[in-house]
Amino acid sequence: MSFEGEVAVVTGGSGGLGAATVRRLHAAGASVVIADLDDKAAPALADELGERVAYVKTDVLDDDSVQAALDKAAELGTLRYAVITHGGYGALQKIVNKDGSPHDRAVFAKTIDLYLVGTFNVLRLASAEIAKLDPKESGERGAVVMTSSIAGYEGQMGQAAYGAAKAGVIGLTISSARDLRSAGIRVNSIA
Repeated sequence: MSFEGEVAVVTGGSGGLGAATVRRLHAAGASVVIADLDDKAAPALADELGERVAYVKTDVLDDDSVQAALDKAAELGTLRYAVITHGGYGALQKIVNKDGSPHDRAVFAKTIDLYLVGTFNVLRLASAEIAKLDPKESGERGAVVMTSSIAGYEGQMGQAAYGAAKAGVIGLTISSARDLRSAGIRVNSIA
């Protein structure tokens, strides 16, 4: 698969899996938007890679913020790919902690928001942009790759919130792939 002349948005693109994805796409010829909140690492990576890479401060839970990253991608060329790797929040808590206190509901909700709702938000907004494109010769318009986790299948002790969020991403993968097939958009998830 050639990425020459294509554009991708990578959420969480300033570190770990996201930064590795940005580097790989850039090396394969793609222009890349680093959609992240890290005002130190993200601009440094964009500066390091130089041409064809832009940083847009992006909160995946904010529609306008995500749309700004997608708009920047459109300025760089034809947005065909979104890779959703954002993270940065986690708290290990058992359903009932050693001290007898219950799992903090706000921590659970924040984890679900970031890892599941944020993933869905980027998926829906990026897919709406990609669906507007003329299809390639293959009939495909683009692709979205989401990050799930083995924790979505086999969460460990203390991972109720994270495991539930990533199990949600796993469930989102097949239903969104079926929804977007007619638009020529592939959807995959990496555990």
